[in-house]
Amino acid sequence: WLDTLSQNTSPEMCSCIPIYPRLKNPFHLPANPHIPIVMIGPGTGISPFMGFLEHRDALKCSGTVIGKAWLFFGCRHPDKDNIYKGKLQSYLDSRVLLYLHTSFSRMEPEVYERTEEVRYVQDNIRRHCVELSHWIMNEGAVIYVCGDAKNMTKNIREAMLDVIQSYIDSSGDLTHKTSNQIFNELQEDGRYMYV
Repeated sequence: WLDTLSQNTSPEMCSCIPIYPRLKNPFHLPANPHIPIVMIGPGTGISPFMGFLEHRDALKCSGTVIGKAWLFFGCRHPDKDNIYKGKLQSYLDSRVLLYLHTSFSRMEPEVYERTEEVRYVQDNIRRHCVELSHWIMNEGAVIYVCGDAKNMTKNIREAMLDVIQSYIDSSGDLTHKTSNQIFNELQEDGRYMYV
């Protein structure tokens, strides 16, 4: 559309550019910095979380006590795509970030066979379901998901349902709610958000 405009186009023709703002974007940190956060960002989905961590780092440097933060990050290869490795390590060192779990989907198959590496973010979520379910169900953690909406959000949702189900199974939860009901409540309460 912009290519069709030329230098000779009248100003009236150039003054109308459609803009579709989001009037309410819920994808922001909780107002209370003590609330634990879980960030799930495969690929470029890590971008908003770098901003979240930078903000929390500034809060911490100003003397504010911040809650725990956990990042599940995935990219294709650790040597080619893991561009925030150093910065994420500094957040771990300063305890702005308590846990970082990375997944690399395009390493050689034998790497997965001889190490404990997992290929996909949802696999790392399932691997840490006991502690993650405690953060969500007992500590009120807010979960943020950002990345490929086509496949990733469905896979992450399924992994989160498994996490919630593991909590129900291990705690003898007497609420008689299903993992789907609890997941839906998390969304309704603004504690599970994705973009």
